[in-house]
Amino acid sequence: MGGSVFQLKVRKDGGYILADRVNTWIALAPYFFPIYSLLVVILYGVAGIFWDISHLRQAMFAFIGATWAFHLTFTCWAIWKGQQDLAYGGTFFSLVVIYMVNLAVLVGMFLMASPTVSLWDFLKEFFTNMDNFFQGTAQLLRRISLYWLPPLLR
Repeated sequence: MGGSVFQLKVRKDGGYILADRVNTWIALAPYFFPIYSLLVVILYGVAGIFWDISHLRQAMFAFIGATWAFHLTFTCWAIWKGQQDLAYGGTFFSLVVIYMVNLAVLVGMFLMASPTVSLWDFLKEFFTNMDNFFQGTAQLLRRISLYWLPPLLR
């Protein structure tokens, strides 16, 4: 992101980086970037270039699931520990970003693994459900206003 790193400290119980610029995406990247899952996919892809390993597809999914579980567990542990990274953009904002990006990455991984559901199918269903949710919410608010507002105005 155009900054310079001055110090990198890695310890058994954590670590830190000192840089001349702070960016929310960089500060929160460890919480939503599943590095080990990405390494499994890269290894599988590179091995697939040289050998026929299609019979190992289920094993790859199992490894991705295990590495994703590790990522999720480690992320929850780090958040619970009270990392200073979360305070940079505000704790609530940081937690929402971490949740939403992890959800988007997980959905993306499911879409890549699915032989029958495409991104287009997912987006059509997502926007249909979102429209239904907002219409239902508007209808509920209208009903509440009809029953609760008139007695309050009397």
